[in-house]
Amino acid sequence: MTDRRPVSGAGSTSNETGDAIVAAVTAPELHALYAHWKSRCRDGQLPSPKQVEPLDLPGLMRFLLTLDVHRDPLRFLYRYTGATLVARSGLELVGTFVDEHPDTAFRHIAQSTLTDVVNKGRPYAVVRDMFLDGRLRRYDMLALPLASDGKTVERIIIGMKHWD
Repeated sequence: MTDRRPVSGAGSTSNETGDAIVAAVTAPELHALYAHWKSRCRDGQLPSPKQVEPLDLPGLMRFLLTLDVHRDPLRFLYRYTGATLVARSGLELVGTFVDEHPDTAFRHIAQSTLTDVVNKGRPYAVVRDMFLDGRLRRYDMLALPLASDGKTVERIIIGMKHWD
C-alpha cells in the first residue's frame, strides 16, 4: 500500500486547514462532498448527521458510505454503502462492523483511519494505491466527521472515487 498524496487528518472545520485536506484529492465528487459538509459547519462545530445525509447528495450517493461510531469498545458499523462501492467490492456491508471486513489489510487501514477521524474530530483525505483482492486499487478517499453536539463524532461519511 502506498499513499500517493496523503493528508492525514491535517485539518479542521476552519477554511484554511480544512481546504488543505480536500486539496489532496482530485475527484470532483469528493470536492462536492466536502463543500456540502463545510457549508453545514457553524462556529467551528462539526455538522450533525441530520445535516449531511447521502440522500441529500443524490449525484454522489453511489460513491458514499456512512458509518456509525460505537464506543466502549470503539467500533464502526456500516450504515449505508453506495451502489458503486458495493459493485466494486462485491460485498454488501450494511449492518456489519469494519472489524468484521473479510480483507485483513483493508480492515487494518480502515480501523486506523476511522479511529484517527474520531479522536481528532477532523476530516481525513488520502489518495492511495492499495492491493485488495489481489488487485491494485487506486482511489481518492475523504472521511468527514459528524456530531450532533458539534464535537463528539458519532457518524462518519466517506466518499471514495476509484481510478483503476
